[in-house]
Amino acid sequence: MARFIMNYLSPKALIATVVFAISFVFLSRVGGWFGALFWVAVILAAAHLAIRGAPRIGDADVSRFTVSVPFYLGMLGFVTLFALVEKPALRWGIMALAVFVVFVVLHTLYRSNVPETFRPRFLLPIMRMTLYAGVYGLFTATFGFMTLVQLPIWLGTLAVLAVAGLASWSLLRLAGVGNDRAYPAALVITLLTFELFWVTTFFPVGYAVQGWLLGGSFYALVQGVMLRFHETGRLERRSRARLIAAVIAIAFVALAARWV
Repeated sequence: MARFIMNYLSPKALIATVVFAISFVFLSRVGGWFGALFWVAVILAAAHLAIRGAPRIGDADVSRFTVSVPFYLGMLGFVTLFALVEKPALRWGIMALAVFVVFVVLHTLYRSNVPETFRPRFLLPIMRMTLYAGVYGLFTATFGFMTLVQLPIWLGTLAVLAVAGLASWSLLRLAGVGNDRAYPAALVITLLTFELFWVTTFFPVGYAVQGWLLGGSFYALVQGVMLRFHETGRLERRSRARLIAAVIAIAFVALAARWV
């Protein structure tokens, strides 16, 4: 068993995942804001140290949009959702998903001894899913805190702008778009997401549905912009199919929520 762990599983990834899981358990037990903020800081610090200790994927810029931005946004999304919900079953579900994502990401990073051939096959899909999960979590938490603790709408706006800007830039760079086109495209996506955020605040639905609608709209915007940048017909057809699927999912949730 020990030989299997050493040969296949990364001990560093296992240790970081255990620390992450234990911190989540303590976070679920605290009752005050000070204790909650302390364990959130421990979780984010453990995630930061784990990422800093992982093998570098390309240069600093490549590592930033490939690993850092998706991972940190994903962890922030899980933590804020965990702090927002009150039902024990949902909290344990969020914690289990967060721990699983942390282990998969760190295990993939620490075992990627040949980054240039390993990264496109395994790492990029994992980081995209982590990033989208974080975007949904942060958007949902923004609406939730605006509803439950009367968070000022301008603070929610700043949060949405920051998340949309970082996430869209990272997704465009992950798709192979250069910075000369990724920056203006990310700015357009961010401004459109900002407009959709204001519109979504008027929908008479719960914060979980609002987060889904805004997150789905953000996904559709990214896929729509990527249609302009793909260099092959296969990638263009894939983005078009994802765009159509996102629009259908948004419409279905909107109809099910009965605000249309």
